[in-house]
Amino acid sequence: MKKIIFFLISFLLIIGIFIGISYSTYNNLVNVDTIYRGISINGVDVSNLTMAQALEKLSQEDKIPEKNLDLVYEDFKFSYPYEELGYKLDYGDAVLQAYIYGRDGSPGQRFLAVSKLTTNPIDIEVKGTFAQAEVERVLGDLENMISRPPEDATFAVVDGQKKITEAVEGLDINKAKTKDLIYQAIESEEPVAIAVDKKPASLYASAFESLKGPIGSFQTDYSSSILNRKKNIQRAAEILNGTIINPHEQISFNNLIGDISEETGFFPATVINDGDFDTGVGGGICQVSTTFYNAAVAADLNIDERRNHSRPVGYVPLGTDAAIAIGYLDLKITNPFDFPIYVGAEADDKIIRFTLIGDTDIKNYDVDLLVEKVQDIKSETIRRDNPAMEKGQEEVSQKGYDGSIYQSYKVKKDKEGNIIDQDKFYRSTYPARNTIIDIGSKAEEDQIVE
Repeated sequence: MKKIIFFLISFLLIIGIFIGISYSTYNNLVNVDTIYRGISINGVDVSNLTMAQALEKLSQEDKIPEKNLDLVYEDFKFSYPYEELGYKLDYGDAVLQAYIYGRDGSPGQRFLAVSKLTTNPIDIEVKGTFAQAEVERVLGDLENMISRPPEDATFAVVDGQKKITEAVEGLDINKAKTKDLIYQAIESEEPVAIAVDKKPASLYASAFESLKGPIGSFQTDYSSSILNRKKNIQRAAEILNGTIINPHEQISFNNLIGDISEETGFFPATVINDGDFDTGVGGGICQVSTTFYNAAVAADLNIDERRNHSRPVGYVPLGTDAAIAIGYLDLKITNPFDFPIYVGAEADDKIIRFTLIGDTDIKNYDVDLLVEKVQDIKSETIRRDNPAMEKGQEEVSQKGYDGSIYQSYKVKKDKEGNIIDQDKFYRSTYPARNTIIDIGSKAEEDQIVE
């Protein structure tokens, strides 16, 4: 019996010693307020360090890599040192991961996890990052150097020869995608391919293959004009020359010419203002719009807006003129064809000529603008009292003239001169202007007696 009791006491004593040793081992191994032994961060041993101590040690070991961020797109290559990009390692999160390792789960699970570190140490990798402001600066540099708007192909006629330049596609830096690629490549040695979106041009050189020859032309004489009027005509022709009217596009003469002022190269000359001849900047431009109008009709373009002058002009037959006045009268033309049209305008100090070039295989007929007078509008002579004039005096205060109405017709003919079609076109009304004669009617008491 004594032997049994002794055995039990010895067994319990051994168990107690084992438990005490195990607890002490567990307590010393697991229940510590430092990072467990066997843990490193980016190769730096942080075993048995508090979080603060680990951060301090890592900051002492921290070095900015002596390498560059390379970005490439086709022939473009940019290189930025990591130091300039505000490169840094975010150790805070890594230190926290190191500290909480093995502190989750049951005591047994924690003990097992910490024990494994003896034979299987872990290294927590910390990835660097760039300062956001510096990355945005880089993206701005890329945009300035690479981004560009698309450029349409151009067509011109120089010395009678066609000259075509190919379109250039636009480029637009995809900032969001490029930014992601930059951050993803921080630890890589490979250059970053800049993400670029291409923007197509609206007109390519292939479109000009259809510009085979003139489809409509018209000219007027301005040789007798004063110098300023000639300059205005030449300036307007210079602006309009080379205009491309895309398929089904509408153009506005006023929009094409833009601001008419001395600052934009125009001069004072004779204009028609409310039926009277006056002087205004840009006098003569209506002869340009009229010539353009007739060329557009000959090319069989759609005339969406056109108005005649308030009184006849001498450079075209009545009913075929086209007046313009900024903000009031405009000439609007639409290209009805599936091919673009090139507008050639030249003024040689005597003749202004418009030549519209297009596909002569499609527009293979002629268009004439015929007009006929449909009505005369007789003016009247109006006599009115003028109390400011002496009795017996007469004075013509407004010279009058007769008016008229003209109807135009657009006539299509084949190359042999046979009429294909004939349609009524614009009607032009040139109003009559009454002659006004003032008759003196001053009262006798108002007259001065000498």
